[in-house]
Amino acid sequence: MTLFEFIEEIVNRLRDSEKNHYGFLWKNGGLQLSDPGAIVEFVPGGPCSPDFRLEDGSLVLTACGTYRACFLLYPPATAEAQTVAALYLDDAPLAGSRVKIEKEPGGTAPCICGQCIFPVHSPAKLSLRLDAPVHWQADPNELIATLEVIRITSLPDADTQN
Repeated sequence: MTLFEFIEEIVNRLRDSEKNHYGFLWKNGGLQLSDPGAIVEFVPGGPCSPDFRLEDGSLVLTACGTYRACFLLYPPATAEAQTVAALYLDDAPLAGSRVKIEKEPGGTAPCICGQCIFPVHSPAKLSLRLDAPVHWQADPNELIATLEVIRITSLPDADTQN
């Protein structure tokens, strides 16, 4: 089993789980979630869904709002190098939040279940290791991928900017 197939199987399992509170998104077209200034809008709903749509350059992702972090798992052009982006808000739940992506220069990203560890190897690049694979039902030693830490900050509503 290749790494791509392994991660795809994990995503499919989580999608089918009634207790799934994880949000997953495959990279779409030329959209680069790691680009500073990209706009992400989380709309109320739950559990998290991989469904999304692009409107006026915005990304709309359903989030349950239970957690303050969300994984975006997407493959780049080649299946050899998977990328996992960990998004987290500083001070707001995901649901109903309109946020702006900013690259985090380093540090660690909080896991939504509180049981994963993201040790820093280089600025904004981390190695993903799962301490508690119970959520994934997989050997943590098998799931090694590049992790980009992306900090997202809340944006004021349009009608409150005046």
